[in-house]
Amino acid sequence: MKPAFRSLLAFAVITGPAVAQEHAPAERMSSATFRSVESGGQIRPVISASFNGHPFDMMLHSMARFPGGEVQLRHAQAREFGVTELRKGPRYGIDRPGHASDLGSQSGRIADLAVGRTIDHNAPISVFEVPQTDLGMIGIDWMRRQRVIIDFSTHQATIAPTASHVAGLNKRLTATGYRAIHLLLKGGFYEVRVSVNGVARNMTIGSASHTVIDAAFAATAGVGHGKEAATGFGPTGTRALTSDASNPVVFEIDGWRSPAIERTAVNDVYGYMAMERPANAARATGGTLGDTFLMATGAVIDLGSGTLYVRNQAPRT
Repeated sequence: MKPAFRSLLAFAVITGPAVAQEHAPAERMSSATFRSVESGGQIRPVISASFNGHPFDMMLHSMARFPGGEVQLRHAQAREFGVTELRKGPRYGIDRPGHASDLGSQSGRIADLAVGRTIDHNAPISVFEVPQTDLGMIGIDWMRRQRVIIDFSTHQATIAPTASHVAGLNKRLTATGYRAIHLLLKGGFYEVRVSVNGVARNMTIGSASHTVIDAAFAATAGVGHGKEAATGFGPTGTRALTSDASNPVVFEIDGWRSPAIERTAVNDVYGYMAMERPANAARATGGTLGDTFLMATGAVIDLGSGTLYVRNQAPRT
């Protein structure tokens, strides 16, 4: 079995200090079409934004938080677009898979950040290197503040939706065969309790990440590895062996069952992120519900209300 990708969860779970909300948003509901772009072996929703009038493509990344900012640019874009008040940050970022960048990180401010018709003035920007030279990232803090809705069934992102729009979305989706699932907010990210073959773990919702089962969860749940493996590269230069699951995986959430998800990966998530694994296995992360899961279920993620909508499967006959 050929592994489906070479770089896993690129920059997922980028943690940093909370950002003071000093900037002034001018909120106005808008909807924009996003493109599904394969980058780093993962399918990512990409939307156009502008920085002081300079257009640039940005991933909508629900598993990213940044030191000193709500969105991320590389150093070259920060200079070109006019990011000011730059301050040196921790050594962070990779300029190619497996290699930590010598440039480290910075944080600063941009006078005008526009996404759709929503404009942030004096917006905080995090600056560090990623292998994707043509993409930046919009992280979970910005998306939660702007109550972004990412609809993988229509490829639409709604920014700053009104309360009536959110209520109408819920009514329309549940009337057309969707299940509304309440998400748990933990450490700034959204999680949901998931069972695989009767074994339960919390998994994170990753709008721009691959679908990944942590290796320890996979072993306990009886999810096998494929015969071939690849190397996944973490955001601080770590390397972790990654393989496809030997068979498609069915995820269960509060009685709802997903279709069998192809191209689910198995990886040591803690080794990849250079984090200590909890002593209590039941409290360890189970991985990420990402691209293949979200597309197969026609998922709609309401980041303002913390709701995941997924299609119900047709009844078994």
